[in-house]
Amino acid sequence: MAIEESKIYEESCTAFRHYSTAVMNVRMLVFAQGFVVLTGVGYLINSKEYLEALFSSIFGMGFTSILGMIQWSYYNHANNILKFLLSFELKVSSNQEDYGPWNVYAKEKNKRYESAFFKTLIVYGPYLLFLIAFFILFIWTFILYISKIS
Repeated sequence: MAIEESKIYEESCTAFRHYSTAVMNVRMLVFAQGFVVLTGVGYLINSKEYLEALFSSIFGMGFTSILGMIQWSYYNHANNILKFLLSFELKVSSNQEDYGPWNVYAKEKNKRYESAFFKTLIVYGPYLLFLIAFFILFIWTFILYISKIS
């Protein structure tokens, strides 16, 4: 049973859009959970509930790590679909230099990602921001807890 090439292309574009949206949704989720848990940890520190703040910081680091892994998985899926779309566009194009809309997108994306600093900020930014914040709060709370029980 032969499948039309246009149908394969259409389904691939839909899948790419889905995974791109999923990456952005998980990033927003990282921000939302990060701010909520950081607010809770800050409240617990102000209330001098250091042990609870320690465990909340550990929870924040763990949950942020899980969301970061999910985002990275979606990001890899999107890149794999983009590679397929690029090869598909190249195969059906007569112009081997500027072929198809996804080629233009990939070229612009690659230009931006040439800088490791930029790529780190874009791909890992929210995840690293909150992971570092939770780690710093964990250390700070640990110091406060040790000084409290001493």
